[in-house]
Amino acid sequence: MAFSGQGGSVDHVAFAVRSMRAALDVYDVLFDYQLIYGTDEDRLQIRTMQLLVDGKSKIELMEPLSDESPLAAHIESRGEGFHHMTVKVADMFQVIDDLGAIGVDTIGTSTAEPGWLETYTHPRTCHGTMLQIAQTDHDWFAPFPGLTVDDVLEGRLVWTGTAVVWRDPARIVEQWPPRI
Repeated sequence: MAFSGQGGSVDHVAFAVRSMRAALDVYDVLFDYQLIYGTDEDRLQIRTMQLLVDGKSKIELMEPLSDESPLAAHIESRGEGFHHMTVKVADMFQVIDDLGAIGVDTIGTSTAEPGWLETYTHPRTCHGTMLQIAQTDHDWFAPFPGLTVDDVLEGRLVWTGTAVVWRDPARIVEQWPPRI
């Protein structure tokens, strides 16, 4: 059986937390980090923040914004901690085929956002681990201009489905994330 050998790269490791502010206390002690971006995703009722921790590795913190959030249910049943790892690949559809050939099921496949195609491995068929497999033509390592941790913690940005934007329409920024 020949596989595509995608040469995937780790984009980030994500952790589900009840409070980003409390989690940041730990990361402030451990790392010199650079804030890349953070946003609210109103549809999923979550807030996310990505930190670049050594010039090449990103950590994502994910916080539920309400008790009805799927992430709140996840934390309630599994506790805080590792949620998923995101792997960027050149051809998501080929990876889905290759994973299926070795018995790994994928779920939640989405092609709705042209700059971010994604699917997830089902933990039951992937050694207890959820991997987010993503194909993108955006630079997710470029910092969002002028963003502060307080901006993220106060929910001043929102994910529109194709971009991160300020909730305040008077604050304009070029398309973010930028295309590669």
